[in-house]
Amino acid sequence: MDEQTINQNWQDKITNFAKKNIKILIAIMTIFLIGVISFSIFEYFQNEKEKLISEKFINASIFIEKNKMVEGKKILEEVVSIKHKFYSPLALNIIINKKLEKDNEIILEAYDSILSIRSIDKENKNLFKIKKALLLFSMQDEEKIIKTLNPIINSKSIWRSEAIKLIGDYYTSVGEKIKAKEFYKLLNDNEEK
Repeated sequence: MDEQTINQNWQDKITNFAKKNIKILIAIMTIFLIGVISFSIFEYFQNEKEKLISEKFINASIFIEKNKMVEGKKILEEVVSIKHKFYSPLALNIIINKKLEKDNEIILEAYDSILSIRSIDKENKNLFKIKKALLLFSMQDEEKIIKTLNPIINSKSIWRSEAIKLIGDYYTSVGEKIKAKEFYKLLNDNEEK
Protein backbone atom coordinates (compact mmCIF):
# COMPACT_ATOMS: atom_id res chain seq x y z
CA MET A 1 0.00 0.00 0.00
CA ASP A 2 1.14 3.41 -0.74
CA GLU A 3 1.19 6.33 1.66
CA GLN A 4 -1.90 7.99 0.20
CA THR A 5 -3.99 4.84 0.73
CA ILE A 6 -2.81 4.56 4.32
CA ASN A 7 -3.73 8.21 4.97
CA GLN A 8 -7.13 7.67 3.34
CA ASN A 9 -7.75 4.57 5.52
CA TRP A 10 -6.94 6.56 8.66
CA GLN A 11 -9.21 9.41 7.57
CA ASP A 12 -12.01 6.93 6.88
CA LYS A 13 -11.53 5.29 10.28
CA ILE A 14 -11.59 8.66 12.04
CA THR A 15 -14.67 9.76 10.09
CA ASN A 16 -16.48 6.49 10.84
CA PHE A 17 -15.55 6.70 14.52
CA ALA A 18 -16.80 10.31 14.68
CA LYS A 19 -20.10 9.38 12.95
CA LYS A 20 -20.69 6.41 15.24
CA ASN A 21 -19.78 8.28 18.42
CA ILE A 22 -21.03 11.79 17.61
CA LYS A 23 -23.32 11.86 20.66
CA ILE A 24 -20.52 10.79 22.98
CA LEU A 25 -18.12 13.37 21.50
CA ILE A 26 -20.74 16.13 21.83
CA ALA A 27 -21.43 15.06 25.43
CA ILE A 28 -17.71 15.11 26.28
CA MET A 29 -17.24 18.56 24.73
CA THR A 30 -20.38 19.84 26.51
CA ILE A 31 -19.19 18.50 29.87
CA PHE A 32 -15.78 20.06 29.28
CA LEU A 33 -17.33 23.43 28.41
CA ILE A 34 -19.68 23.31 31.40
CA GLY A 35 -16.69 22.45 33.62
CA VAL A 36 -14.64 25.39 32.33
CA ILE A 37 -17.57 27.80 32.65
CA SER A 38 -18.46 26.50 36.14
CA PHE A 39 -14.86 26.85 37.30
CA SER A 40 -14.71 30.41 35.94
CA ILE A 41 -17.97 31.34 37.68
CA PHE A 42 -16.79 29.73 40.93
CA GLU A 43 -13.50 31.65 40.78
CA TYR A 44 -15.35 34.90 40.09
CA PHE A 45 -17.65 34.46 43.09
CA GLN A 46 -14.75 33.40 45.33
CA ASN A 47 -12.88 36.58 44.37
CA GLU A 48 -15.98 38.67 45.01
CA LYS A 49 -16.43 37.00 48.40
CA GLU A 50 -12.78 37.72 49.27
CA LYS A 51 -13.24 41.38 48.28
CA LEU A 52 -16.40 41.67 50.37
CA ILE A 53 -14.74 40.20 53.47
CA SER A 54 -11.73 42.43 52.95
CA GLU A 55 -13.94 45.50 52.63
CA LYS A 56 -15.84 44.57 55.80
CA PHE A 57 -12.60 44.20 57.71
CA ILE A 58 -11.28 47.53 56.44
CA ASN A 59 -14.57 49.26 57.27
CA ALA A 60 -14.46 47.84 60.80
CA SER A 61 -10.89 49.08 61.20
CA ILE A 62 -11.95 52.55 60.02
CA PHE A 63 -14.84 52.64 62.49
CA ILE A 64 -12.53 51.67 65.33
CA GLU A 65 -9.94 54.24 64.25
CA LYS A 66 -12.70 56.88 64.35
CA ASN A 67 -13.66 55.67 67.84
CA LYS A 68 -16.96 54.19 66.63
CA MET A 69 -16.42 51.02 68.61
CA VAL A 70 -19.98 49.66 68.50
CA GLU A 71 -20.14 49.78 64.69
CA GLY A 72 -16.62 48.36 64.36
CA LYS A 73 -17.32 45.56 66.84
CA LYS A 74 -20.50 44.54 65.01
CA ILE A 75 -18.65 44.21 61.70
CA LEU A 76 -15.71 42.40 63.30
CA GLU A 77 -18.10 39.88 64.89
CA GLU A 78 -19.60 39.31 61.46
CA VAL A 79 -16.14 38.74 59.99
CA VAL A 80 -15.37 36.20 62.74
CA SER A 81 -18.61 34.35 62.01
CA ILE A 82 -17.75 34.14 58.29
CA LYS A 83 -14.85 31.83 59.26
CA HIS A 84 -12.34 33.21 56.79
CA LYS A 85 -8.86 31.77 57.34
CA PHE A 86 -7.14 35.17 57.28
CA TYR A 87 -9.62 37.88 58.28
CA SER A 88 -11.57 36.01 60.98
CA PRO A 89 -8.55 35.46 63.27
CA LEU A 90 -7.47 39.07 62.71
CA ALA A 91 -10.96 40.28 63.58
CA LEU A 92 -10.98 38.28 66.81
CA ASN A 93 -7.55 39.63 67.75
CA ILE A 94 -8.81 43.19 67.32
CA ILE A 95 -11.92 42.47 69.37
CA ILE A 96 -9.75 41.15 72.19
CA ASN A 97 -6.94 43.71 71.97
CA LYS A 98 -9.34 46.66 71.86
CA LYS A 99 -11.48 45.06 74.62
CA LEU A 100 -14.58 45.42 72.47
CA GLU A 101 -16.26 42.40 74.07
CA LYS A 102 -16.55 41.99 77.83
CA ASP A 103 -18.46 38.69 77.92
CA ASN A 104 -15.94 35.84 78.16
CA GLU A 105 -18.48 33.27 76.95
CA ILE A 106 -18.92 35.18 73.68
CA ILE A 107 -15.15 35.37 73.26
CA LEU A 108 -14.86 31.62 73.90
CA GLU A 109 -17.47 31.01 71.21
CA ALA A 110 -15.43 33.19 68.85
CA TYR A 111 -12.30 31.16 69.65
CA ASP A 112 -14.24 27.97 68.90
CA SER A 113 -15.38 29.50 65.62
CA ILE A 114 -11.78 30.25 64.66
CA LEU A 115 -10.62 26.78 65.71
CA SER A 116 -13.27 25.20 63.49
CA ILE A 117 -11.81 26.77 60.32
CA ARG A 118 -10.25 23.84 58.47
CA SER A 119 -7.96 25.91 56.27
CA ILE A 120 -5.99 27.39 59.18
CA ASP A 121 -2.72 25.52 59.63
CA LYS A 122 -2.19 23.44 62.76
CA GLU A 123 0.39 25.68 64.44
CA ASN A 124 -1.81 28.78 64.11
CA LYS A 125 -4.70 26.79 65.57
CA ASN A 126 -2.44 25.77 68.44
CA LEU A 127 -1.62 29.43 69.06
CA PHE A 128 -5.34 30.21 69.26
CA LYS A 129 -5.81 27.28 71.66
CA ILE A 130 -3.18 28.83 73.91
CA LYS A 131 -4.93 32.21 73.73
CA LYS A 132 -8.21 30.48 74.55
CA ALA A 133 -6.58 28.74 77.52
CA LEU A 134 -5.35 32.11 78.81
CA LEU A 135 -8.93 33.34 78.81
CA LEU A 136 -10.03 30.17 80.58
CA PHE A 137 -7.43 30.90 83.28
CA SER A 138 -9.37 34.00 84.28
CA MET A 139 -12.49 31.86 84.48
CA GLN A 140 -10.60 29.19 86.48
CA ASP A 141 -12.08 26.36 84.41
CA GLU A 142 -9.48 23.62 84.94
CA GLU A 143 -11.31 21.00 82.87
CA LYS A 144 -11.55 23.24 79.80
CA ILE A 145 -7.95 24.42 80.20
CA ILE A 146 -6.68 20.84 80.22
CA LYS A 147 -9.00 19.87 77.35
CA THR A 148 -7.75 22.83 75.29
CA LEU A 149 -4.03 22.40 75.95
CA ASN A 150 -3.71 18.60 76.10
CA PRO A 151 -3.66 18.14 72.29
CA ILE A 152 -0.75 20.59 72.10
CA ILE A 153 1.11 18.94 74.98
CA ASN A 154 0.70 15.53 73.37
CA SER A 155 2.03 16.72 70.03
CA LYS A 156 5.30 17.93 68.56
CA SER A 157 3.94 21.44 68.18
CA ILE A 158 6.21 24.46 68.41
CA TRP A 159 3.78 25.62 71.12
CA ARG A 160 4.20 22.50 73.26
CA SER A 161 6.57 24.07 75.81
CA GLU A 162 4.33 27.10 76.14
CA ALA A 163 1.27 24.90 76.74
CA ILE A 164 3.09 22.89 79.42
CA LYS A 165 4.29 26.08 81.12
CA LEU A 166 0.79 27.55 81.06
CA ILE A 167 -0.73 24.54 82.79
CA GLY A 168 2.08 24.61 85.34
CA ASP A 169 1.42 28.31 85.92
CA TYR A 170 -2.29 27.65 86.26
CA TYR A 171 -1.76 25.02 88.95
CA THR A 172 0.68 27.33 90.74
CA SER A 173 -1.88 30.15 90.71
CA VAL A 174 -4.58 27.95 92.27
CA GLY A 175 -2.19 26.55 94.90
CA GLU A 176 -1.84 23.02 93.52
CA LYS A 177 1.93 22.87 93.82
CA ILE A 178 2.27 19.10 93.28
CA LYS A 179 0.46 19.24 89.91
CA ALA A 180 2.40 22.38 88.97
CA LYS A 181 5.67 20.64 89.81
CA GLU A 182 4.75 17.70 87.55
CA PHE A 183 4.19 20.02 84.61
CA TYR A 184 7.33 22.05 85.26
CA LYS A 185 9.28 18.77 85.36
CA LEU A 186 7.69 17.81 82.02
CA LEU A 187 8.70 21.25 80.71
CA ASN A 188 12.31 20.75 81.82
CA ASP A 189 12.36 17.28 80.24
CA ASN A 190 10.98 18.79 77.02
CA GLU A 191 13.61 21.54 76.91
CA GLU A 192 16.46 19.03 77.45
CA LYS A 193 15.49 17.17 74.26
